[in-house]
Amino acid sequence: MKIYLVRHGQTVVKREPKDIWDSYGPQGPPINKEAEAKARELHNQFASLGIDGAREPAAVSEYLRVRQTAECAGFKILRTDRLLNEINTNNPMLSRQLVKIGQVPPEAKAAAQQLLANPPAEKVWFTHGLVIAALLLETGQNTSQNLEPGFAEIIQFDIS
Repeated sequence: MKIYLVRHGQTVVKREPKDIWDSYGPQGPPINKEAEAKARELHNQFASLGIDGAREPAAVSEYLRVRQTAECAGFKILRTDRLLNEINTNNPMLSRQLVKIGQVPPEAKAAAQQLLANPPAEKVWFTHGLVIAALLLETGQNTSQNLEPGFAEIIQFDIS
């Protein structure tokens, strides 16, 4: 089955310093204005793939930035799936470095395996960069050494 993975749009704050990020609460910060515009462009990209966000349900993580990206892309029917949540690791900097060289931390591999064992029924998933990287690596569908997708970018993914 063909799935469309979308990394959320860029947020109003960077990940560091952590105290600023944490001040937004458990759902995290919202996306910025540029990310809203980029996510709106996804509507036309999905239309060219034959997907109408007003009618097609999408799976989203529990984070605000993911839900906002899906909504800006025109998706109206959103189902939250915690397996699409951001993967928290003990060392986010190391995780980013690993992704840049085509690897993921063990936590990401385990999360991808769990997601593949219990995939959302929807064919469009809005999620996080490390989730996408782990899924691509775990299934051998990585097309480049750097697994990290761009913000608000559609990645075609096959689940067999």
